[in-house]
Amino acid sequence: MDDKKNTTQEKKFIKNYEILGIIGKGGMGEVFLAKHPTLKREIILKRLKIREKEAQERFLQEAKVMLDFRNENIVQFYDHFKEATSTYIAMEYVKGKALNKIIEENESIPVPLALFILYQIALGLYHAHSKKVIHRDIKPHNILISKDGDVKLTDFGIAMKTTDLKDITKTGVVVGTPAYMSPEQFSSKKEITYQSDIYSLGVVFYEMLTGQRPFKNEYSTEVLDAIVNGKFVSPQKYVKDLPAIAQKILSKTLRPNPKDRFKSLFPLIKILKQYFKPYNILEMKDAIKRIVVLDKNLLNAQFFVHYNKKKASNIYKIIALSVFFIGSVLGTLFFYTNSYYELVFPYKYGKVSIEFNKANLNEDNIFLGIDNKYQKAIFDNPKNKSLFRKEFYLPEGEHSFTVVSGSYKNTKRYYIYSITDQKKYKINFQYINIPVFKLTPKEVIVYFRFWNALNMNELLFQFDSYPYEKIEESQFDYLKILSNKKYITIKDYFQNVKNFDKKGVPFYSSKKYFFKVENFKNNGILYDTKDFEVNFELDDRTVVVHIPLNPVPATINFESNTKNLPVIINENDSGLIYDSGNYNYKKYKDIHYIKKDKNFYGTLEIPPGSYNIKILKNGDTKSYKLTSGRIINLIVKKENGKYIY
Repeated sequence: MDDKKNTTQEKKFIKNYEILGIIGKGGMGEVFLAKHPTLKREIILKRLKIREKEAQERFLQEAKVMLDFRNENIVQFYDHFKEATSTYIAMEYVKGKALNKIIEENESIPVPLALFILYQIALGLYHAHSKKVIHRDIKPHNILISKDGDVKLTDFGIAMKTTDLKDITKTGVVVGTPAYMSPEQFSSKKEITYQSDIYSLGVVFYEMLTGQRPFKNEYSTEVLDAIVNGKFVSPQKYVKDLPAIAQKILSKTLRPNPKDRFKSLFPLIKILKQYFKPYNILEMKDAIKRIVVLDKNLLNAQFFVHYNKKKASNIYKIIALSVFFIGSVLGTLFFYTNSYYELVFPYKYGKVSIEFNKANLNEDNIFLGIDNKYQKAIFDNPKNKSLFRKEFYLPEGEHSFTVVSGSYKNTKRYYIYSITDQKKYKINFQYINIPVFKLTPKEVIVYFRFWNALNMNELLFQFDSYPYEKIEESQFDYLKILSNKKYITIKDYFQNVKNFDKKGVPFYSSKKYFFKVENFKNNGILYDTKDFEVNFELDDRTVVVHIPLNPVPATINFESNTKNLPVIINENDSGLIYDSGNYNYKKYKDIHYIKKDKNFYGTLEIPPGSYNIKILKNGDTKSYKLTSGRIINLIVKKENGKYIY
């Protein structure tokens, strides 16, 4: 028997994702471990198999809010699609554990490590807030810690955009996990803001420090009273010598009144950034990795060695200050100049200065790797903003130094001598320059997904720039691209590229392209012309873009001897109204009326569909099947308190 052939036959696929196994299963669906067809990496494929409307809306909401996220502290979103009767979301697979599992296994998390995890969560959540997204369910279960030391925020299932005019949750229904919810989340009458997420973040921090939740995880009068009044056991009962920075953060995040909390996450991030400035990011991530794998020697990690030295030096500094001033100055100098390497470990560590120029790489996506442990490169050189320069203390021996940005990667290996040997050879430190060369534009593979803006479960059509043969066979007359100052069909564009470009590459990185969808029709519905642009970064190689398309509305013209008609459509007094190129939920009676002669004229543009229209709930019903672009005129007269139409 051919074993290889048999294995291939047994492979299971959903769409074009190869299923590697099942990670979890529940009443609502399943979570698969799968392989991405083009990225060739393991991913998570979440499946919703039930048809309950609210569950589907929440599942869709998670996909919608994650479309714009590009942050190393948020799980990456890849795709959303419908296959048979199920809906799927494809996202990044984080090899590691959820924070709640880590807290449970370790009982609590050491203070400096809890602060660093908080810092990473805050960075991811701040990115979500910058996209006008409120998570609403921040808890340890939704924070993933990888075996590489990365911290990532996930599960945006009940998140909401601050721009949304209609929330998917029903009036009066409280959503979230009680123990982590802010006081305002228990009331459907109070506004949910970014401060609600900040409060939940404070609860998570409290639990990391103490191993206990400040509040019980249940809906009860007792719990609600404790949350609303801020009644919880002081964390200092569980953690002796709790640092002032931890006390300040808890004080500013767990305030019952949102106005008393941090106004945004920026001040918190600024505090934590300054706090961790003296530490080595690689050592901090190493400590994170150790706690994930339950390393018994966690507290012997280099990060804790340095933390304890700093803590001890601060204590000595206070004592010295009470004795005499010079002792304090020397103690401070000892720490902030990394003198402990120079004085305590000169035979073990070497001093190295790493330098490289960013060339034409994207500054927001450049990472420095030392022995395959990476940190984001910060270009803060006041004299040369394009130059990265930073000093490190590394164990004596051979090390690899890598600059990575997207697909660009350059690695150099150097032997680092100890400080003792560096002085012996009469050098202050070793200088390492990693050459970075300007990148030339490369081919970009593009995946466009076009959705119905009013039903994001409905995929209207898709365009893939690879393979090219399908483009030549397809009839994308409605998808056009700007070429030589005019829009041509994507099919003609590919033909031109094939004729004039030796390589036949349609899209290059570091370039901007302008597209247009016009005269697109699906299931009898015409869609609005959509202009959009795509700007490829220099390091982009594969890009997925999601584009919503608005159905062309039907028009109802009202003529009446009175304005603000109490219009009822399909038994509702409000619904989607087309205004300035978009659909928004509004009251039908609030449309704009113009007075001409003795009558008022108003126009109502609504999505195509079947409608029952009447004036007042007990009025006569007029039924219409409105197609895109159709116009109907309705004359309404008000006589003796009655509407005649």
